[in-house]
Amino acid sequence: MKGRNMTIKILFIEARYFDSLKLPTDENLSLYMLATFLKDSMPYVDFEFDFAYSHNYLDYVGRKMYDLCGIYSTTQSWNQACEVAATMHEFGVVTIVGGPHITSVPQSLGRYFSAGCIGPGEFVLKRIVEIYLHSKQLPASELSQISGVAFYDGDEVRINKPSNQRITIDYLPSPYKYYLQPNKIRANLLSSLGCPHNCFFCSAKVINPVLRLYSAEHIVEEMEYLYKEYEIKNFKFIDDNFLASRRRLEDLIRLLESKKMIGNIMVSCTSSSKFVQNETVDMLKLLRAQYVAIGFESGAESVLERLKRGRISLQDHERALRLLNAKGIKISGTFILGAPDETIDDINKTMRFIRRNNIHNVAAYLIKPLPGTQFWNELLLSGKIDPKKIDYQELALTHYDPKWYFNEKVPFSVTVRYLKAINRIGTYRTIRYNLTNKLLYQAGYKQFMLLIDDLKRRIYPVSKKSGIVS
Repeated sequence: MKGRNMTIKILFIEARYFDSLKLPTDENLSLYMLATFLKDSMPYVDFEFDFAYSHNYLDYVGRKMYDLCGIYSTTQSWNQACEVAATMHEFGVVTIVGGPHITSVPQSLGRYFSAGCIGPGEFVLKRIVEIYLHSKQLPASELSQISGVAFYDGDEVRINKPSNQRITIDYLPSPYKYYLQPNKIRANLLSSLGCPHNCFFCSAKVINPVLRLYSAEHIVEEMEYLYKEYEIKNFKFIDDNFLASRRRLEDLIRLLESKKMIGNIMVSCTSSSKFVQNETVDMLKLLRAQYVAIGFESGAESVLERLKRGRISLQDHERALRLLNAKGIKISGTFILGAPDETIDDINKTMRFIRRNNIHNVAAYLIKPLPGTQFWNELLLSGKIDPKKIDYQELALTHYDPKWYFNEKVPFSVTVRYLKAINRIGTYRTIRYNLTNKLLYQAGYKQFMLLIDDLKRRIYPVSKKSGIVS
């Protein structure tokens, strides 16, 4: 029932494992977009939203009683999501979870979750709010009518497959419309959802299996708003497909020129090396691109063939490096070691590739089988992993454990030694090329304050019931 003048208090929480450097501009845009979508699509409801993380949500719960809690969780942060749900259950708060993990493994839904959103969450969450407003709970009989939801019916998890219903991408609201205040140094933006590739190890297609591109008009409208309203001049496109369409990039520059923003703004983006061509690099130079992040993954053609499923080659990598360096655009590169069938010769090729190329930021990770990927599915079929016995936090890319190592050609200890060597190179290059990078210093300060925060919570624990330091 749609009730006028009804108020609902929702706390959105991003579950994070305390494992890696988080930049101060690394807000979860999807949670702010969901909040904005609910406000715009349900004008008959007065929403009160708050946004928190799994390390500080008790600060909010101690001050306000919430009706609903929405948690976003990756696989690596699933443990934290479950801990938050258990605490919210003690407070009597109805808790819903969404994100890549529950979409990939809906059967892992815990008892303290009232429901899990499978796939894009806009329509599912809207329907859940409507049900809650009507009955102040989420009965299984009502949830059973929703597509794209997992829930308990008695002692069993029921899973309703998501529908093909999608919002036209340009109609998805900006996260900055109501709730998200941009960082003064840089604003994060999305230029797409989904991915055109289907890499062996990557879960990018789990929630959005089809690539959808925002129009140039939509992107420029958001940039102009942030430029005029907040004087933001540095924009980072956090999806992987900013360069996927040359035509869109041309339109983007034309529109920015018409608004006299070219020359006054800077961009950074992530891209596949396949999309880095002569024309796109020329346009990046016009946009005063600061850096392009590329998932190189390997310097060995045979490993690339498997990881990238034949879509990206070493020749693509070499061309991207040559073109970007020629224009003075910095490059951030990530690599993955430990893939099945990778040999010591392959790893040495990757080392040589890193050493001979001018890659300004370098990081290497141990490959992990994330749910929903081909890697995960192959291990499931072979019986090498059992989803019922997994500590999902062990799938963090920076967690080194031989039980998650599935390469029989190179000893685990040898691969880890190479990983550490590559990351030492990365540390040196990061320091060398980023001494004047304000974001790096700001991120380091924020990470230090998080450590202090965590230490305070260990010394002075917060009562879950009262939210008061005991």
